[in-house]
Amino acid sequence: MTAALLLAGLVLLLGLAAGALPTAGFAWDFLGALGFSAFAVIAMLGWDSESPARQPRLDLHRNLGIAACVLVFLHGVGYLLIDWTVIEYLLPAAPGYMLLGVFAFLALLAMTITSLPRFRSKSYGTFATFRNWHRVIYLAVLAATAWHVLATDFSLASPWQPAAVALLLCGVPLAGTVARRLALSPRLTRAPTSTASVARAPYLMALGAIGLALAYAAIKQFACASC
Repeated sequence: MTAALLLAGLVLLLGLAAGALPTAGFAWDFLGALGFSAFAVIAMLGWDSESPARQPRLDLHRNLGIAACVLVFLHGVGYLLIDWTVIEYLLPAAPGYMLLGVFAFLALLAMTITSLPRFRSKSYGTFATFRNWHRVIYLAVLAATAWHVLATDFSLASPWQPAAVALLLCGVPLAGTVARRLALSPRLTRAPTSTASVARAPYLMALGAIGLALAYAAIKQFACASC
């Protein structure tokens, strides 16, 4: 969880690194930052996934998936609450990158729900089948999220920023694959110390991301006032 928060913070720092910081207001910047944080958590989920032999780690992985769903939900619903006309971006005639954002959320929600023990066997049958489909759906979610975030191109004004964010967040799952092949992943991201910490993970992750988003929005407002 700490690694996911650090990654989210790094992404938001990249978003603040341009000379001119476009803003549509505090609320819009805050909700945009929640989207960036959700992307960071989704990327981190591809770093560390383990077999049932490491049950606490697997539970933490699943709970962080729940946190990602919460952040994406807040990101989308928040825009609807502050400006109902945003509904136009959720309809079939919306730009492709917006529809990919909707797809990413629905697919993320589906893969999270079907990963729960109660639904996993009913949805996939064997655990091996679940892992294979879970991996395929995850890659689709990652690609759709990346396209949605980078094509929106509002908070990433300088040409190098989208490339840096894409390289960072899409590179994390690839690095995780290499780390697992080299048996480094468990050592680089330690297993949770207790079931209580695993249960708290989605709440702490969501609260941490909200705190980062508030700081991000406040900095953009200050920078815009002085530019």
